[in-house]
Amino acid sequence: MSHQNRNGMTQNLILLVMVPMALIGILMQLRSYPILAFLLFAVNVVALIVRIKNLHDGKTGKIVNAIDYEKLHTKNISQHSRWLKMNIRGHDQTIDQIVRKVQHHLKMARPGRSLGSFLIVGPTGTGKTYLGQLLAEALFPGTEPLVLRMNQYKSPSDVATLFGAPPGTPGAEAGGTLTHPLQDAACRVIVLDELEKAHVDIQHCFYDILDVGTTRDRATGRSISFGGCVFFATCNAGAEELRHYKEKGLDPAAWMGKARDVLMQKAGFDRAFLARWDEIIFMDVLSPMHVAEVACLTVMKHWASYGIEITFTSPELIVELVAKNEEFRDYGVRQLATYIRMKCDNAIASANSQGLKHIILNIDAHGDFVALPGKKAA
Repeated sequence: MSHQNRNGMTQNLILLVMVPMALIGILMQLRSYPILAFLLFAVNVVALIVRIKNLHDGKTGKIVNAIDYEKLHTKNISQHSRWLKMNIRGHDQTIDQIVRKVQHHLKMARPGRSLGSFLIVGPTGTGKTYLGQLLAEALFPGTEPLVLRMNQYKSPSDVATLFGAPPGTPGAEAGGTLTHPLQDAACRVIVLDELEKAHVDIQHCFYDILDVGTTRDRATGRSISFGGCVFFATCNAGAEELRHYKEKGLDPAAWMGKARDVLMQKAGFDRAFLARWDEIIFMDVLSPMHVAEVACLTVMKHWASYGIEITFTSPELIVELVAKNEEFRDYGVRQLATYIRMKCDNAIASANSQGLKHIILNIDAHGDFVALPGKKAA
């Protein structure tokens, strides 16, 4: 047993001894107030029972985040495929692949396995993280995805915070950044964003999680189940090499072999770690046609958030406007929403001041959006 764990157990034993002694002392002082003394006694007994139960759960490794597997068996993520494709343009094949795999795991859901694990590789700004967030919205509405930015886990001590600090050490009360949220909502989509930027220790930590679907919160000693979780990891490393192999049209087994070779070399992942992912998927940059669709969709959503319905005079002008933006060329769709908000703000303010709820959107010679009064769509 580690020195830290011994300290934690000693503190717990001291607490279990000292609290009853303090309680007896207080009750002795409250003999003239029998009702108050009884209430105090009852509250402290309940608190002690809960504390002892928590210690027992930690010692035995009891799973503390209960999962309703029968409910998972009835979920139908396939019915959301069209909605996912409407919001993630240009990646229909990727969406179909992920939906099929997740649907299969939902039907087979049980302790000891997750609902799917997907390592998604591609250039920055192709919608990799966004896909995970949208899948979370479809699969577990009302529960936010757990997005962990891997550039915040660059040292062994950073990686350790995923699973909580040992008892008796600073931060133990907060629990792990990975394990604690699952005690509140056991069914989640977990996104490991830019996995290649994390310390190599994270690969060793995820061996068991991806293998047997459980891990232990070090702060409490409790076992946490990932049986209701879908894992997404995103990676930018090796995109050029994987594009080359993707264009060759390799069969799935050959593709997985080549993808693992590339990611071992370019991202520094272990082969054993890569073998634990259900799928390695490549998401490439969007074609000009799909850029146009994403741009128009983003513009419409932004205006709709202000209660304004729009139609376009010339959608191709929006595509041309976006294509001229240097940040979009460097960062892809990731910067698209920010850029469109910046370009639309003046036109939205003008439309609001005129009380317009239905407008025709045009672009002037300076590349700025102009809102013209329009009619409600039929």
